[in-house]
Amino acid sequence: MRALLAVIAALLLPASVWAATAYTFASGGAVTTVNEQGLCRHVNNPGAGTRWISTATLGEWQSFVNNPNGLTVAACTLQTNTYTFSYTGGYNDSNATNAFCIGKGYQGMQTYTHSTHVQQSCVNGGGDTGPVCTDVTYYDTKVTCYRYV
Repeated sequence: MRALLAVIAALLLPASVWAATAYTFASGGAVTTVNEQGLCRHVNNPGAGTRWISTATLGEWQSFVNNPNGLTVAACTLQTNTYTFSYTGGYNDSNATNAFCIGKGYQGMQTYTHSTHVQQSCVNGGGDTGPVCTDVTYYDTKVTCYRYV
């Protein structure tokens, strides 16, 4: 029973609990992107010896970024892309979610907006000589996704 409760509790914990609390950099290793505590940096160890840094708290991570002590640190670039969805017959923002952006390879949703406009659509009515017009409401949702590169 305790094991089952532990599994359930682990599944209910927020994703931030699963964030890395430390990183190890081998000498002459490849650049590693570290995006922790809302601060993204590319880190490399060009020197000799393996180095370890803590990212457990924002203070520790910022302290390293401000004084990398022999490691190279470069800011990540924020990359965004905006997608637009149009709907008729009712407002639908089901695509305006973090899951949508993550599914496209982004970290999450930065912003979304929605607007409506009415467009007149005309068709010939059955046996009518002229067009029958009805107003159709279109709903547009714009989603801006982001990631650091």
